[in-house]
Amino acid sequence: MTKPKKIAKVALLIIITAVFTGCTVGASDADRYYWQAEIDLLQTRAVDLNVDTVKVATANAAGYEIAVQKNDGKGNISVISIPGAPSEHVYWIEFTGGIDKNIEFSVVERPGYGASGPGKPVTDLSEQADAVTPLLKDEPGHCNIVLGSSYAAAIAIETALKEPELVDGLVIMSGLIQRPARGARFATLAGTLLGPVINISDGIETVRRELANSAGQRRRIIDQAGTLNMPITVIHGETDKLVPIDNAYYLLRKLAANTDVEMIVVPGAGHEIMIKFPEYLYDAIYRTVKRVQAFGECAPQASFDNLIGALAPDDSGNPDKPAQSF
Repeated sequence: MTKPKKIAKVALLIIITAVFTGCTVGASDADRYYWQAEIDLLQTRAVDLNVDTVKVATANAAGYEIAVQKNDGKGNISVISIPGAPSEHVYWIEFTGGIDKNIEFSVVERPGYGASGPGKPVTDLSEQADAVTPLLKDEPGHCNIVLGSSYAAAIAIETALKEPELVDGLVIMSGLIQRPARGARFATLAGTLLGPVINISDGIETVRRELANSAGQRRRIIDQAGTLNMPITVIHGETDKLVPIDNAYYLLRKLAANTDVEMIVVPGAGHEIMIKFPEYLYDAIYRTVKRVQAFGECAPQASFDNLIGALAPDDSGNPDKPAQSF
């Protein structure tokens, strides 16, 4: 393609994106009413499922608070979930309420989103990891598993790198390891170019700034991931169009030195595993808990054997076949 044609193509894409953004980003009153109604419904479900929200101070010097969603589980296993972008824990309510009650499950509303401080985007992944640290229990016989989804995959790995004595296992769901799909990369570029002239909501602007500033940080974190010595489960949708499954296989190569890594491919799933295929994510968590217990970091107070494979058969349809190991 000649240079003038390339310029014309880019210009056309920017124009199309500007039109699309103008139609979708500036939400109408009807749109806002619809999403508020959805949130109100989810919050009603939180009461039914005994899911609560608390405030926790971060471990960084700024000392602001973040909102954390918690279930009513009790036990010596904590699973801390870090959502991707945008990071709003309200959409995890059904999942949080449905996990086994022998697990203390928490969902972080990451810095820069929702009810969490500091009231502006936080693009430093190390500072994002500091928001997770206060939720890691430092108690004899207690284990902590960190779940990072999408953009937050690197934050989960960074947390484990910073706190290797406190993090006993990782679950990486739909992890953004290398880069998102081309459309997401272009939207980030278009947002950077068009941001000054169109009305972008605060939430979308936070997402844009995170994506625009994270690539170099992700490379550093993923390059160090191979030093982790703990059970790790990587779960990814087979047909993920937003963060292609190549990201998962790239992470597996980086983790080649770790002998306790499992990969779960969710057949027919896109990027929304937690919402549309929750049984597979439950399965990934229970598998990781069992392996962490076998690793000797915490005494088994509850068995999850009857839960593993009960809800989420592998892609062959045989629920007794173990997840693919690497």
